[in-house]
Amino acid sequence: MAVTSFKLIAHGVTPKSLNQTLGKHWRARHRETKRWREHIGKLCMVHGVSSPKLERAKITITRLSFRPIKDHDNFVGGCKPLLDALVTCEIIQDDDRELITVEYKQEKVREKVLEATEIVIESVG
Repeated sequence: MAVTSFKLIAHGVTPKSLNQTLGKHWRARHRETKRWREHIGKLCMVHGVSSPKLERAKITITRLSFRPIKDHDNFVGGCKPLLDALVTCEIIQDDDRELITVEYKQEKVREKVLEATEIVIESVG
């Protein structure tokens, strides 16, 4: 079974919390998805990742933040635009729970300039 894996690091960008996006106008939520689509697209170009469109994958999203650790549910809900962007950029075929597993992690960093989001994508089977 071949396992393809790669890591994308979005420096200076972290997912907004669910509290920040819930109840917003659909256009504001769309902007957040577009923001992640642009970041993922640029990162793929930089790292030479060209639309693998993985059918099954394990994804680990790590939020490195200077600010306090978010409530886990808030963090998970805030990552939806990021997962949607992975589908739109053809990194994964679908974000269906039967096809992917997602692990969410948060780590505190000492300085604001170290804030980032690490996305590790592994092909499974």
